Amino acid sequence: MKEASLTTTGAAAWVPRAAQIAALLIVLPFLLSLININFAQSWKLHFFPAAVILAAMVFGAGGGVVAGISGSLYSAVILGNPYLILGNALFGLLTGVFY
Repeated sequence: MKEASLTTTGAAAWVPRAAQIAALLIVLPFLLSLININFAQSWKLHFFPAAVILAAMVFGAGGGVVAGISGSLYSAVILGNPYLILGNALFGLLTGVFY
């Protein structure tokens, strides 16, 4: 009888790759939330919504929610505004649902 083994050509080969991509899409919004460009007096340009949209497109609504939460966590803690987390989680959810 042949023994079952997990190889890179087997069905479980995609799991580590998906975990790496998921980790990247969690860390990327957090890192992009640290980059803000100030212009026109007090306006700020943020880049993390691009990563939230990408996560929602790749992983669906759940990935969008996780990326939205991780991207806004830093800003919410620094500013003391928990509604930033809720708004960005909702942004990721709706992007994943309607894309």
